[in-house]
Amino acid sequence: MIRFDVQDCFCARAEHDGALAVYALTTRALLWRTHAHDGRLTALDWRPDSRLLASGGDDGCIHLWLAATGKLVETLRLAWPIQQVRWSWDGSQLATTTRHGISVWKPQRLVRSSSSAGSIPALLASQI
Repeated sequence: MIRFDVQDCFCARAEHDGALAVYALTTRALLWRTHAHDGRLTALDWRPDSRLLASGGDDGCIHLWLAATGKLVETLRLAWPIQQVRWSWDGSQLATTTRHGISVWKPQRLVRSSSSAGSIPALLASQI
């Protein structure tokens, strides 16, 4: 799976082993690569401002990554494999789907500097 950000700065590539690689489009250079998920990486989406990349996997985790550095800024653990992640058009919400439905999260609750990995943010809506 490959995803370009809307500003044409970055390209993210999901690899079969759960790894995630991000490239700079202007130089075609690899910016960072990390083992993102245990098992298959199933979902990728760029926030519209291109600062954050959301990834989801068969491990039930949603990760938010700083695009330029690859720093993991938040992890959300769900009980089921992630099918899709999508940012709203303005980047104010992140929607996730599993076999049990759709959940919508506030990214400012999901991305906070003092949070511990795995903390659950306020759920705006579930099972839409």
